[in-house]
Amino acid sequence: MRQVTLRSVFSRVLVVAIAAFGAAVLISLAVSDPAGLARWGAITVAAVGWFAAAFWWPAVEVNDRGVRIVNVLRTITIPWGAIRSVDAQWSLEITTEKGTYSAFAAPRGSGGMARLRARGPQAERDQRLEESNTAEGAQLVIARHLAEVTRTDEHEQITPHTAMNAGLAVLTVAGIAALVLL
Repeated sequence: MRQVTLRSVFSRVLVVAIAAFGAAVLISLAVSDPAGLARWGAITVAAVGWFAAAFWWPAVEVNDRGVRIVNVLRTITIPWGAIRSVDAQWSLEITTEKGTYSAFAAPRGSGGMARLRARGPQAERDQRLEESNTAEGAQLVIARHLAEVTRTDEHEQITPHTAMNAGLAVLTVAGIAALVLL
């Protein structure tokens, strides 16, 4: 099985737009209010950093070994044998013996796109759904692979993003300090 990586295209476009807006704010502050740049620049950088972490970083990777959910604060690696069920009601949710894990990288598809993907022969519809970067597409990819897998005693592995968490903490403290001290 080839690796399939799902990310929300809309979220990535939104991050680029917010980063461009943040850059415009920083340039405007540097030109018009150099004294306020320290205070409002720190807050702007903190906000853009949090936004980028929340919307650029997340992904769902499906490969031969299982499913890897990359969220903002942690990564969950779930072997195929540990998956008990997959749901796509609001976002992709994978249930194991130890719990249910949600992936923000695979949000539920919109109704309009679902109607567009529903046209044509079943094989074409499934292909469009798999390529849609939605929870429903991820659910289809995972369900197809699960049909071929036998259950095992393997368990998921949760890895915190220590560097990301520390970076976000620094951005938060810098933003708050800029508000309070400057």
